[in-house]
Amino acid sequence: MVFQDILKEIVDAVDGCFGAILMASDGIQVADYQRQSSQLDLQILAVEFCKLLKDAGDVTQRMMQGEISELMLTTKEYSTIFHPLQEGYFVVLLMERLGNLGKGRYLLQASRTKFLKEL
Repeated sequence: MVFQDILKEIVDAVDGCFGAILMASDGIQVADYQRQSSQLDLQILAVEFCKLLKDAGDVTQRMMQGEISELMLTTKEYSTIFHPLQEGYFVVLLMERLGNLGKGRYLLQASRTKFLKEL
């Protein structure tokens, strides 16, 4: 699958990255890629992330701040980047807290055209 190849390219290039998910805004996982060493359940995380992104989008719309161009969430152990692609689709990149966020952000943006071409 083309989407999985794009996700793999991003995940393998980012130090500390566990995996990535391409999601539809209705909670359906379109594609994912996860490193063998990761024990995270991307399916469960994907559904929860979908709700989080929707709620954040609702808040920005009510405050008339426009659409979300990117959302990052960092916890004690993990960092997550939410990157909307177009109406109804977004990519989630999951990594260690001290993973290379800058490179992850760059590669998500650089791969945007590849994703949009296939959607």
